[in-house]
Amino acid sequence: MAFPLYIALDSRLKAIGFATAVSLLQPLGALIAYAFLPPGDPSTGYGVVFAMTAGIMTAISAQLYETAVKQDTQNQAIVWFFVGMGLMGITSS
Repeated sequence: MAFPLYIALDSRLKAIGFATAVSLLQPLGALIAYAFLPPGDPSTGYGVVFAMTAGIMTAISAQLYETAVKQDTQNQAIVWFFVGMGLMGITSS
């Protein structure tokens, strides 16, 4: 985590600081999830977490696809979109 930040920020101290701050926020996220997830059957909690993650990933992929279409000068974004979907299907089965 710190290396990409170091490259982007060009400061070792800032990169270590940001990476430390992000790593300290992870337990806070776990506490928030613990507070909001329903007690009892753990499969319900897993379903909620996976559904939220899928929604976030879908929103991110839509933004990435929009950027790809804007940057595509040869109109190949749709082809590579389906190639990527096919690879995911093959590797998930």
